[in-house]
Amino acid sequence: MQNPVFGIRNRQPDYVPDFGTITSRSASIANIFLFGKEAKEIGEGAKESGFPSNRIFFNNDISAPQITADQIRKVCQSEEVLLMKASRKVQLERVLDMFTAL
Repeated sequence: MQNPVFGIRNRQPDYVPDFGTITSRSASIANIFLFGKEAKEIGEGAKESGFPSNRIFFNNDISAPQITADQIRKVCQSEEVLLMKASRKVQLERVLDMFTAL
C-alpha cells in the first residue's frame, strides 16, 4: 500500500479545493483522512479531481479524535508514512495520541 495523507483545511479558503486536486494527482497517496468540519472541502476537491471516494475518510467531530485514529488504524500498514497537518484550533495531536495509545 502507498503512503496515506491526513488533510486539514488551511485558513485560506481558495487553497482548500486546490489541495484536493493536488492530492488526487499524486500516485504515492493511498488514502486521505480528514478531521474537522471544514476539512470536508478537501475531500470534495479530491473527488472532483478523480481521487477514489472509498479512500477518503472524514470525521467532522473534532471532539471525537478516536474516530479518526480508528480509521487510520484500520486502513494503514505499520510501515507506511502518515503526513499530518492541521490548524492549532483542531488540536490534531489528540488524534496522534489516540492512534499511538495502543
